[in-house]
Amino acid sequence: MNKAVVASLLAVASVASGARVAVAQTQVNLGSNAQQTSGGVQLAPAEYNDYTAAIAQTAPQAQATALEAFLTKYPQSQVKNDVLQRLMLAYSSINPPTPDSIAKTIDAADRLLQVDPNNVRAYTMKTYFNMTSADQTTDPAAKQAALDKAADAAQKGLAATKPNDMSEADFNTLKTAASPVFHRAIAAAALQKKDAATAITNLKANLSAAKPEETKTPGPLLQDTYTLAQAYYQSTPPDALNCAWYATRAASFAPEPYKTQMMPLAKYCYRKYHGAEDGFDALVTASQASLDPPANLSETIKPAPKPEDIVKQVIASTPDLSTLAISDKEFILQNGTP
Repeated sequence: MNKAVVASLLAVASVASGARVAVAQTQVNLGSNAQQTSGGVQLAPAEYNDYTAAIAQTAPQAQATALEAFLTKYPQSQVKNDVLQRLMLAYSSINPPTPDSIAKTIDAADRLLQVDPNNVRAYTMKTYFNMTSADQTTDPAAKQAALDKAADAAQKGLAATKPNDMSEADFNTLKTAASPVFHRAIAAAALQKKDAATAITNLKANLSAAKPEETKTPGPLLQDTYTLAQAYYQSTPPDALNCAWYATRAASFAPEPYKTQMMPLAKYCYRKYHGAEDGFDALVTASQASLDPPANLSETIKPAPKPEDIVKQVIASTPDLSTLAISDKEFILQNGTP
């Protein structure tokens, strides 16, 4: 997922939080201790000045440092939720991301979830950056651990309920934007553990929620289509026909060099099911016209003969079985019926 998309997820519903802070700025109590009002939050002058100075920082690292200092000085601030959210965004905006900035982004998300357990933006950050950690490691155990953390955050993000201070429309918009991130993380963790069924369920959830034209555009949804093909190939037993369909569709719309990288799986699964490549061009045309295969796809593409069918054909067409090669006789003994 593009990092800019992650930042936009934070911005989707941060307007409400920012509005409350803005009200607080106009209602700051200059002569008494901080207090809650019906119109917003009131901050004492010193706290208000420190808050506005921190959020005025434009460089991500500088803002993160200032926000950390604010939280240390005012650990129970009424704007703690807002500050943690800004801190999470600041760390996530450090480019290029480093192991330290990734760890601090996740830590900020964890701290935010302690005060706001249903914060979808925090779950989105935990999901995305744990997946980033998984991508950056070659150690299988560390990769699986990071993917499992991403999947755990994703499951919690999908189950999060609407906060009282957020409108139904804003919450639905946020969940709609974040759900693809969650489903991809769950699918990635599942595939790493050879759980193809879970991966298929989550990838299809992403694709079915998108507009058909969006699934033809190079990007995450097209990658989901190819990953779905891989999941079908890893099924037990392998589903070669569905693998061929989704890999062919992904390769058809992918730009180079991805088209060349995807096409071998498409042709391999087609040959695995059909036994040869004849008719593959028809599959290319059909898959371009529809995201999902027709219900009668298995009737339109003849499956390759099974070993027992080959044995029957050889026996029926060979007058003198003693003339068969040793390897053919072994094949018959291994695969033929009594």
